[in-house]
Amino acid sequence: MTGPEISLLILEILSEIKDCDDIQNDTMLIDTGIIDSMSILYLISELEEKLGIAISLEDVVESNFLNINNITEFVLECANPG
Repeated sequence: MTGPEISLLILEILSEIKDCDDIQNDTMLIDTGIIDSMSILYLISELEEKLGIAISLEDVVESNFLNINNITEFVLECANPG
């Protein structure tokens, strides 16, 4: 998947978590209360399942989940390690 496709998938998963019609790729997700720790775990689970990737718990840090742009970069790194 490309970056834009991953971003759309993340937005789709986020919309399952919370009504979020006005989220942009740079919307601060944690600061605005759109996601919390439980939401992040759900998001990780969905991304792993839908993309066939593995996300290490040591990589689950706030900076990787600040906004859709950060999550997309993080997922691309998980999909293409090294």
